Amino acid sequence: MVWFALIFMALPASAQSGGASSVPSIQQQWQQFTDRLAAIDADQIISQQTLNQFPQSLLLPASQYPDLATFSWQQLKTLYTVHQNCELPAEDPMVQSPAWQQAMQFEWLLCQAGELTSDWNSVLSALHPAGGSYADRYLAYLQGQADQSVVRAFLQEHAGNLTLANPEHPLHEAMASLSSSGKTALFEGYRFYLSNHGQLWRNHPGGIDVLRAEQWEDVADEAGLSVTSLDAQDHQNCVMQYSNLCISSVPERPLWWQAALVLLLVAVPGLALKMLLERRRALKERQFILQLLTHELRTPVTSLGFTVEQFRDEFDHLSGPAQDAFYRLSGDYQRLSRLTEASKGFLSDRQDAMAEGDLALFSDWLDAVTEPYNLSYRLTGDLEIALPYYWLGVCLDNLIRNALIHGEPPVRIEAKITGEKIWIEISDQGQSSPRRLLWRRFVSDAGKTKGKTTDHTDGMGIGLMIVRRIMRRLGGKLTEHRQPTRYRLELPR
Repeated sequence: MVWFALIFMALPASAQSGGASSVPSIQQQWQQFTDRLAAIDADQIISQQTLNQFPQSLLLPASQYPDLATFSWQQLKTLYTVHQNCELPAEDPMVQSPAWQQAMQFEWLLCQAGELTSDWNSVLSALHPAGGSYADRYLAYLQGQADQSVVRAFLQEHAGNLTLANPEHPLHEAMASLSSSGKTALFEGYRFYLSNHGQLWRNHPGGIDVLRAEQWEDVADEAGLSVTSLDAQDHQNCVMQYSNLCISSVPERPLWWQAALVLLLVAVPGLALKMLLERRRALKERQFILQLLTHELRTPVTSLGFTVEQFRDEFDHLSGPAQDAFYRLSGDYQRLSRLTEASKGFLSDRQDAMAEGDLALFSDWLDAVTEPYNLSYRLTGDLEIALPYYWLGVCLDNLIRNALIHGEPPVRIEAKITGEKIWIEISDQGQSSPRRLLWRRFVSDAGKTKGKTTDHTDGMGIGLMIVRRIMRRLGGKLTEHRQPTRYRLELPR
């Protein structure tokens, strides 16, 4: 005790008073960083009033993709045939759908070199089944004509009905330097997005603006933060992630002789205590991030629910396309609401909160998960059973996408219900070497030990780690095999 007291008295005052209470947490540093950024004026800004003039569906990059949630590939091929050959199908199962009739009439009109009347003005801002808006496709048709004055007249009146990806959209030039993932992040509610050029895009109540690197990097240094892009940073070094930002504290560099004295004081007990504190801090940070995301999600979901109810009251007065849009809006709201409620399982103190299930026919659930991928499956022992279908669906969907993107076709799905357990196996013809599997498991385990996510060059590491942890929380497990590649989800009954 005398030796401990002498060494403690020899330490500088700064070293004696530098307790955990004087060191700001990563959340405090992040709050300090965002507060200081709010006082900085940006050079380029798009006001919220300007953004409100355009439907959000036209601003999102997803507007460029075919609407496969509503229309099948066969229907899209039919539209293409009408467009190319001016041949209407003799009979169509979706002939009663207003959206389908509208698309057919539009393609027929363009094929006949017709001109859109004023009755089409309310349709131009709608998304075409094959991607883009009706205004995009009609503008492309006009640009192929000899009289360009018609193009100018159309743009003067309907430029706001184009999608953001169209070069003639009023905001296209202002946001051309932002990637598709950046546009998606900002328009879906994230406050920040860091571009590859070092520009920090901000989404705030006043609109969207851009800070140059020299404007925000000094603020990050003052807050003691290292802020980089997830695309250019090893995820193991990220203490906190927001949007595509990798956020970590800049560690202080104590003097060597102070470090030597601390090592003498704490030795082995000190190292053990540090490991316990690090583990506790990592768990609290993960819980904070999840609470933050869940809290941020509930507010827009609640607001979206009010919007859906308002549209529901006026449903009978809506046009056919607007009613179809309402159905999609209502479906998206229900999905987000279910996700918000399901996320409570992660925050619950009860270990079995996530494992609470709903009663449903197992084959019906498999149909719902596999239908978007046009995959068939083989099921043995179908029955109505209570399972945590939401989280099980997250795991199965992740494995299917991994097999389709990283595996070798064909992709097969097999499931079986026995008296003791339920298992689902996803296989493809890819060949994973033992060394590669060992390395993937080693890196994943290392990431879990440090309480941080781990990425891999093949893009599958984070997904598999999430699936493995969800299955463990549900009381089951994920097993993987090689030659050929197979992943199996197992749950006890």
